[in-house]
Amino acid sequence: MAPSQKRGDRDAREAPSGLPQERWPLVVVVVVGLVVGGVVLERLSRPPEQAEDEANPETREVVSAPPRSETVDLTAPRPTAQELTAEAKRLADQVEESYPEDPKALVVAGAIHYMVGQTAKGTGCWERCIKRAPQCAAAYVWLADAQVRQGEYVAAEGSLQRAAQIDPQFPGLDLVMAETAMNLGKLEEAISILTKANKAAPLHPRDRCVLGQAYLLQEHYEKAREQFELALAVEPRLSNAHFGLAKALRPAGRADEVKRHLDEYAMLKKRELDAVSHRRAIGMGSDRAETSLPPLVSNFYLRTAELSIGHGRFDDAEKQLHRAVFLFPPNTGSWQSLEAFYRQIGRYDAAAAVASQRESRGVRASQGGWSAK
Repeated sequence: MAPSQKRGDRDAREAPSGLPQERWPLVVVVVVGLVVGGVVLERLSRPPEQAEDEANPETREVVSAPPRSETVDLTAPRPTAQELTAEAKRLADQVEESYPEDPKALVVAGAIHYMVGQTAKGTGCWERCIKRAPQCAAAYVWLADAQVRQGEYVAAEGSLQRAAQIDPQFPGLDLVMAETAMNLGKLEEAISILTKANKAAPLHPRDRCVLGQAYLLQEHYEKAREQFELALAVEPRLSNAHFGLAKALRPAGRADEVKRHLDEYAMLKKRELDAVSHRRAIGMGSDRAETSLPPLVSNFYLRTAELSIGHGRFDDAEKQLHRAVFLFPPNTGSWQSLEAFYRQIGRYDAAAAVASQRESRGVRASQGGWSAK
């Protein structure tokens, strides 16, 4: 089966306005999990030589403080999707230009470029990162994702193997390797990787669809059925799981169930297509800006603030943390990152004011707080 056909049974997920269809590492795609995408960005932007506490302002010796500011101004007009996309592009350029020799910064800048459709710029960042820090597994994983997107599956496999040599426990690496193996027709390898990952932690429903598809291609229909049913138990509206389950049930002659799942698939697909058509008709304006892009761009600012603090640019970090909170106020991590930042530089009144502002909006504190998990 051709790679495009194998991938075709997975969700067709359209990117936000102005963004071409993109894929995330960890088998996460833009329109389905932008908030999750921000978490992935945080994990994949951390070179292996950087310890967790190095990104935490609570453990860093601060030598200077940024200019004073008040609590976060949440009254400004909300940016449109197009404005947020342009803002993210400018932020990526800023990170790349500000820290051209910092491997972590190159990974972050590359990820932002990639997520706003600038694949060549993203790839360039990761390649430069690898030259400066050959042991940065994150750069190889992101590079592999771009290679898969471009149909360069053999090259992607090589990049992933290099990442596995550096850090075999890299978060989500096994799932990316499984999908790449599927595209290369290595079904046994893909199944082995996914079943091993499932023993460590339950697979995401969409990754169960990948495993189910692998079983279908091997004509192991009962095993395929089990995976699709498990996926639907968690995510009943997952259209491709209904389609896969129908295919798995057909050899057993369960015609009524096959029809029911095909009907469900058709209904869900129609809704998806109608939603896509509607978004295109309205130009992907404020509705998308309010739901999809803000959490992603907010996380871009959180990662950038970490870089700024690491380089002693505290005034920049303060502005970036304020922007992260403004763009997506429901995110506890953004508020607590700003609070922790103010405490570390000795501005306890500002930290208390931010905490009070957060509480007044009903955003509850969580343990940890620096990075948005």
